[in-house]
Amino acid sequence: FSVDGGKIGVDMKMSDAKKILGKEDDYFEAASCAFEGQKDKTYTYADYSIQTYPSKDGKTDYVGYITFTDDLASTEEGISIGSSVDDMLKAYGDKGENSDGNYKFTKDGMHLLINTDGSKVTSITYASSTLDQ
Repeated sequence: FSVDGGKIGVDMKMSDAKKILGKEDDYFEAASCAFEGQKDKTYTYADYSIQTYPSKDGKTDYVGYITFTDDLASTEEGISIGSSVDDMLKAYGDKGENSDGNYKFTKDGMHLLINTDGSKVTSITYASSTLDQ
């Protein structure tokens, strides 16, 4: 997604993302369940949070998840929390997997996960398909 004149995407180096995003509002790290001996790191900004995953050698962190936390952040297609399901389907079509109002669209090595209450979008997360394994 676009922010402050730059683009942030899954699988980019977090150090590059931080050059665009600047200092986070909050930071949290904990021992990783998925990556033994590594830490899961979460950077929280005003309208979204970013969770990273480590490189195999543990020296580089990559953007694994971008989760929108309010309606001020939107996808490139203009979808945000509170958008109608109809608008979401117009933007992305009905090609995504749908399970009880929770949609998963996959493209270019990433997933766009959109949860709804049946009529409105309630959450949006970009997720790296690297983390599927």
